[in-house]
Amino acid sequence: MRSYVQAVLRPLLVAPAPTVALGLPPLPGVPPVEPYRGEGWLAAAAALLARAGREADYETLAAVSGAAWRVAWRRDWQWCPSALEIYPSDPFQAVGAALDVVWRRRSGQGFLKALELMRGQLALGQPVLTSGLRGLAEWSVVVGIGELRYLPGRLSDEPPRPVVAVTARTPYDLDSEYARLEVGPWAGWLPGESHTLVWGTAPLLWLHTVGGAPPSAAELLPLVLAQALHAQRAAESGCYALGAAAYAAWAEALDDAAVFESIPPEELERRAWVDAETARRLSSARGSAMTFLAQSEPLLPAGAPRRLLALAAREYHGAALALAALARMWLVKGEPSALALANPERRRNAAAHVRSAAGHERLAAAYLERALARL
Repeated sequence: MRSYVQAVLRPLLVAPAPTVALGLPPLPGVPPVEPYRGEGWLAAAAALLARAGREADYETLAAVSGAAWRVAWRRDWQWCPSALEIYPSDPFQAVGAALDVVWRRRSGQGFLKALELMRGQLALGQPVLTSGLRGLAEWSVVVGIGELRYLPGRLSDEPPRPVVAVTARTPYDLDSEYARLEVGPWAGWLPGESHTLVWGTAPLLWLHTVGGAPPSAAELLPLVLAQALHAQRAAESGCYALGAAAYAAWAEALDDAAVFESIPPEELERRAWVDAETARRLSSARGSAMTFLAQSEPLLPAGAPRRLLALAAREYHGAALALAALARMWLVKGEPSALALANPERRRNAAAHVRSAAGHERLAAAYLERALARL
């Protein structure tokens, strides 16, 4: 009876949806976002930086931000996807120092406040980075904002729902066309240190200032190598183990057979997804580390430093292969499988892959330390 009354009275109870024309056409000249490779924010940041005259390829951004070197594992809630967003130091400050730019960021504000911030930057000619417009970890470059509408609530006693028209660069753009989206209140990840807000509503970033000339590649290399060593040897931060300790905690969790005996299938499937995604993204990151080091070799004079960088690159390649093999272990026909993770033998093999990756990275760090001492 109640549903029938609501259906009859709904047109009388819901006022016409108001519309607010925000009126900011898309900014020109924002290049495409590279299709998703591992760290979605790096590709989106590369597009935004390129428009500001700061060209940097994906591998360079991965290296200078710390994405190429870091690993984290949450101890209090294992297999937590938040570990994928944890860095031992602020990645945006690192990119800013490398390219001589200063970022501003906001997260956790309400929908209308986020629109106000975006509109303000777009009016100044600044595109805005955000995650969550499509997927929780998918990053986009907002280049324009259109009308704000309020749609009727799904039930008669629900308030109207705000929806805004947004023009953006996304990894899914067709050719040179901007994506046109209609979005309501959104939330997403914001990579950072463990004490910062890595998850929140409407995470936003934009360039505040662009300086003169960034450091040369040769000047940048010692800073990046020091950052790689810091990531390998980082201490625990809050509830997260970092660096070598993160690999040890990950392997120990896979070895804990008693815990797995009582885990329900849906939780096993969730853990299989997190494990596969973590291993896949770290494998991609170590591939970026290998590529960056290979590209950096010609910057050094022939001799010991160049050989040491080549040896470190080889070890990161070994780590990437071990992590890629680990990611495949939990997939059945391309999907995470609870049955795969429930298999004790597979978990033992998986822990061996984790320890193998850690061993390769331990050797790589030793080579980088020796190379850094000779620069």
